[in-house]
Amino acid sequence: MVYDTEVEHADFPPNPAYVQAKATEYYDYEKLAPVGGCPQTRVTWTQQVDLGGLISKALVNAQA
Repeated sequence: MVYDTEVEHADFPPNPAYVQAKATEYYDYEKLAPVGGCPQTRVTWTQQVDLGGLISKALVNAQA
């Protein structure tokens, strides 16, 4: 499953003083062998976030 997220809300209209972030998420579901008769699933979640260019590369890379 892939989700692409851009949300606008009536209580928070677009403001030219801010840049709206965007996110794309990917979920991968893998069926595994049952354990003690209980079905098992492995979920891998990957997310890419575009913060709109308001955070410097140095700050982002400091968290890596």
